[in-house]
Amino acid sequence: MKIIKILFPVLISSVVCFLLADEKFRERDKFIVRKIVFIGNVKTKSEVIARELTFTLGSRIDTSEIELNENRIYGMGLFNKVKIWFEKDSTSTDSINVYVWVNERWYIWPFPVFGWKDRDIKKLYYGAGLIHTNFRGRNEKLIFSFALGYDPWIEIEYLNPWILGSNNLFYSIELSYQRIKNKSKILEEGIGTFYEDIFIFNFLLGKRIGLYKRIWADVGFKNIATTGEATQLKTISPTGEDKILVVGTGFKYDTRDIPVYPNGGILLNFLCNFNQILNYKSFFIQTGLEARLYQKVWVGLIAGRFFILNSIGQ
Repeated sequence: MKIIKILFPVLISSVVCFLLADEKFRERDKFIVRKIVFIGNVKTKSEVIARELTFTLGSRIDTSEIELNENRIYGMGLFNKVKIWFEKDSTSTDSINVYVWVNERWYIWPFPVFGWKDRDIKKLYYGAGLIHTNFRGRNEKLIFSFALGYDPWIEIEYLNPWILGSNNLFYSIELSYQRIKNKSKILEEGIGTFYEDIFIFNFLLGKRIGLYKRIWADVGFKNIATTGEATQLKTISPTGEDKILVVGTGFKYDTRDIPVYPNGGILLNFLCNFNQILNYKSFFIQTGLEARLYQKVWVGLIAGRFFILNSIGQ
């Protein structure tokens, strides 16, 4: 009994000391970032990688955020592997040097285009494309593709995710042309076979707000012209050609750890486009909303998606 009375205070004091020591250790888990060293990025600019980090020089970092930052960099789609570690700085007890190591992917990829329309093997289309996923080493995307055969098309798109430095602006430009065969049997019986020539131009300018939010505005032009002499009923305009001005805006909130195959986080997308037919008194408005949720559970992952797109107007 005497032994218990002697050991009990010793045990209690040991537990208290352990808890205090653990708390002290947790406080020391947050360090000041003195230096960030990037390793392995031969093509990619260091500042492009640094944009995805949740910390900067001079800020405090919680060492539990290491995995989050690895996932954010990996989610850029430019690297095969990402590893982040830190070392204590020799000049200060509460400072660390952070090392970011990446293994870059190849960034120029040709790809085939092949398929058929309307579940009809006779309506084959075929072509090729080329994508540059890291143009100029700044995570810019340059995509070109074309298809021949049924409903041929050609398209080029350029996306720059970061312009004007600390202003955090981004923009994209898209040009495309497609010829589509009429699918209305009624019109074909009345006026014969005809095609729609569709030309699309779109310019988008946006701003990144923090790590997770983006807003943008875009303006575009769509021209739909039909072939053949008869023009009635082919387009909204009685001339057989619709000239459409498109002005829109959007918002995106994305906390997913890895956008390609997320293990956690949410995605919210909202867009609104105003379409005015310039050569006819007609307009319509499109609004869309998308929500995705990803949540880890002990048996795996729970994911859900909600999407709606509405159009109103004349």
